[in-house]
Amino acid sequence: MKKILLVVAALVLLVVIGGVVLVLNLDRVVKVGVEKGGSLILGVPTELDSASVSLFGGSVGLDGLTLGSPEGFDAPEMFRLGHAHVSVDLGSLRSEEMVVHEVVIDEAEFTLEFSGTKTNWGALMARLEKEPTEEQEKRKSEKKLRIGRVAFTNGSVNVKGIPIPVGTTFRLPDLEITELGTGDGTVATARDVLADVIRQLHRAILGAVEGVIPAEEMRKIAGELESLAGQAGGTLKEAGSAVQDVGKGLFRGVLGGDDEDE
Repeated sequence: MKKILLVVAALVLLVVIGGVVLVLNLDRVVKVGVEKGGSLILGVPTELDSASVSLFGGSVGLDGLTLGSPEGFDAPEMFRLGHAHVSVDLGSLRSEEMVVHEVVIDEAEFTLEFSGTKTNWGALMARLEKEPTEEQEKRKSEKKLRIGRVAFTNGSVNVKGIPIPVGTTFRLPDLEITELGTGDGTVATARDVLADVIRQLHRAILGAVEGVIPAEEMRKIAGELESLAGQAGGTLKEAGSAVQDVGKGLFRGVLGGDDEDE
């Protein structure tokens, strides 16, 4: 009997030790997960300086997240954030669908780079809208994602790849995107949700530089503008008045639309 009790006690101790080790290393687990997951889904180098996890608060802090540029673009990075706060349903982490209540991204720096008939954000969006590879298909079937709210505050946009008559840095209007992955009642994959966010961001970024980018440069990316204009009336829930309006004049001026054709 004593031997059995000793064995049970030893097993309990191992479980406790394992739990402590896991908790102490959660920050690193999240950091590695963000970097590997971002690189796999987005197809660009993804790096994170640090992550902090609060088990009691159900929150995650991310600092120094950067995204490298897609193939064919020269900027060292297309996105850098100062800090992001993520509120998550911890119970959902072990379920088939992860539920994130809120993501707040503050002081993000976006780079809009032009290269021929494409922009870096358009290239990223096009990748996400392609059919996933066999490896991505296998991975996406394992985990679904739902996000209640994503907010970008105090953001800025840097323009590269074309000459413009004024400074190259512009303020990005605060942006809010809600109910991602829940539009038609079906669960969405992380890839689907990211595609929604990138699409909204792409429109907001172009809206932030409206009236500054020369018209001839905008005509070169007419294909991207047409795609964004078509997506504006899709099933996604729009992200508030600031995002609903961005780029409307841009689309009309470059593509030859009419104010009455809404």
